[in-house]
Amino acid sequence: MKNNKGSALILVLILMSVITILAVSLTGVTLSEVLMSRIYQDSKAASYIAEAGMERAVPMLEHGIKEIIHDSLNDENSILRKVINNAIQSASSSDADSEEAIKDSIYSYIDANEADGILANIMQNYIQGDFKEQIDSESDTESSGTDAYDFTLRNKIKTYYKITINNPNTIYQDKKINVSSKGYYGKSVKKINASYKIPELNDILKFDADLNPYIDLDEYSLNAISIH
Repeated sequence: MKNNKGSALILVLILMSVITILAVSLTGVTLSEVLMSRIYQDSKAASYIAEAGMERAVPMLEHGIKEIIHDSLNDENSILRKVINNAIQSASSSDADSEEAIKDSIYSYIDANEADGILANIMQNYIQGDFKEQIDSESDTESSGTDAYDFTLRNKIKTYYKITINNPNTIYQDKKINVSSKGYYGKSVKKINASYKIPELNDILKFDADLNPYIDLDEYSLNAISIH
């Protein structure tokens, strides 16, 4: 009888041990799934913030470039305008006998005098100056971010994005602008890279009947080469 009681006690202890092990295992699996789900959600949130940063930065960059091109064309003392004026004078004094031939001569002069390099330099100065200052003031530091309330942890999480122009010194050689946007959500970070083709001056420069230069800014846009 005593042996039966001892055997029953051992069996109960074994069953309790098995149940405890199963409970601990299930708890571990559940916690792991919760953690993985949280990491995934935070990662997605960081991705959305990075996308928001890119959607904010690119139109701002495009608008700024349009403005500096417009200002340079309308400033008689700018290097770009002087090259264009010289091109017009050279073409007007040439043997070109039609409006189309004169314009072709102007475009050839612009190519020969590397006006695209001047245009790229103007863009570079804008990107490293006014654009960087503006985008930094909006997003570049953690203190300028916003707080998202996390209902799971019952606290606030810092969210912000950081924009970087990766090749400001090689725009002319690369013929493109590389933009990076990092999204931060708590401890999660996601990055988006995008490349945008810059325009060649002869592709966007137009002339009216009196050979006054202008650019149709409504038709100009930064064209995405790749986004990943």
